[in-house]
Amino acid sequence: MLKASLNRVLTAIAKQLSLSPENLIQYAHEAPYAKVTPAGRTWPSGTGSISEKRILYAIARGLNPTLSLDIGTRWGASAVQIANSTVYPGIQPGSVISVDVETHMYGSKQPVGKFIPDTLKVELVISDAMLYLKMDTNMYELIYEDTDHTFESTEEIYKLALDRLVDGGVIISHDACHPKFKGAVVAGIRACGIEPQVYLVEGDSCGLSIWQKPKNGELKNASVIVSHKWEVPEEATVLGGGENVPSVFPELLNILSEEPPAPETREEDTEPPAPKRKKRKGKSRKAND
Repeated sequence: MLKASLNRVLTAIAKQLSLSPENLIQYAHEAPYAKVTPAGRTWPSGTGSISEKRILYAIARGLNPTLSLDIGTRWGASAVQIANSTVYPGIQPGSVISVDVETHMYGSKQPVGKFIPDTLKVELVISDAMLYLKMDTNMYELIYEDTDHTFESTEEIYKLALDRLVDGGVIISHDACHPKFKGAVVAGIRACGIEPQVYLVEGDSCGLSIWQKPKNGELKNASVIVSHKWEVPEEATVLGGGENVPSVFPELLNILSEEPPAPETREEDTEPPAPKRKKRKGKSRKAND
């Protein structure tokens, strides 16, 4: 086990993907929407940590994909990082297709993809991910998967998504290390015959799984870079599998069984308060959700 800072994780990712570590670190710390949405509001909970947004932005900028697939839109945080990474001088902006099975956030009035601005080239598709992948004919240079994290759905999505990934393309999954899922994400990926690398930044608890489709047909071995250990809640279960989940990542299970140290406070993860809205005089208008 290797305790890893954000920069150390970025350096390891750069080595895995044959990218410049200096550039990747620079891109990550430049990520304009890692802390706040394009509208300047703090990202809602459930959109991943600031470090994970920085990593996704940095990878996307390093790869400079012309077409990416975001599976699991929610508020739109991942789609924003990917799409915005290609918006800078001298580069043709890339496009992102973002797929979600819901139209609104868990039955609320808040629409899925609420924080994706019209200025970014993001196409929102409301569809079941597996149904969409079965019908899709596009080829992607980057795929980001963040669905329900069960063994079965992860395996099925990867089986379909790998056929839509170009040679040298990269597929990333969120919550690869989350204690609630006890390795089900990585187990589902490994059931497809591939070995991801899993990264966990100090202070985070979700983790990212990253795999690059080889150009020469050779698969890369798995490794785990983590920052700390935590205790699995007694009520946590391996979702969608139990005894049927094969090859659960042994390194992850060892990590999940131990006590965590007190997390360190990092200045970069201190999120700014949401800006206050000024009251307008005159007649009030009902705001659109």
